[in-house]
Amino acid sequence: MTTIKNGDELRSLLRKALEVEVGFESVALWEGYVTAKQDEFREVLFSLISDSEGHRRIVESLLDQVRATGSPSHAPVKPREVTFRGNDDLEMMTQISKMEMLMYNLYSDIKKAFVASETESLLNDQSDVESFLSAIDSLIQDEAKHMEMVSQYVRNVERLR
Repeated sequence: MTTIKNGDELRSLLRKALEVEVGFESVALWEGYVTAKQDEFREVLFSLISDSEGHRRIVESLLDQVRATGSPSHAPVKPREVTFRGNDDLEMMTQISKMEMLMYNLYSDIKKAFVASETESLLNDQSDVESFLSAIDSLIQDEAKHMEMVSQYVRNVERLR
């Protein structure tokens, strides 16, 4: 079982998640929202963008709970760049589906590694362990819901083709 050695390692994993969440709120997704041809796709995309805003805040609060053993990185998070130029709705959703699966796996793996680790070296306050795990569980559940929303949309579009 993989473990997390220290707070800096946990911080690094959470910052990777934050990069994707911030990227999901990017102009590219709003451009995809505006150019989407089907109302159903716009609704799914709006929901994903909205949830991503909440996920960003959750991950930022988790980062505040993590014990920094070295010098904490205060560098701005560099959002993952997402572009949908020239893609149709199905191509956009396929790309989004891959991102949702990435986030589901990342949050799930962070949780597994966190549980297998000595949490005393990871968090500033041991009383935060339950709230940390609860927040990660919430992110995992949301990403599972997102994967289902996106896959359902992709299946519907493929049937229409």
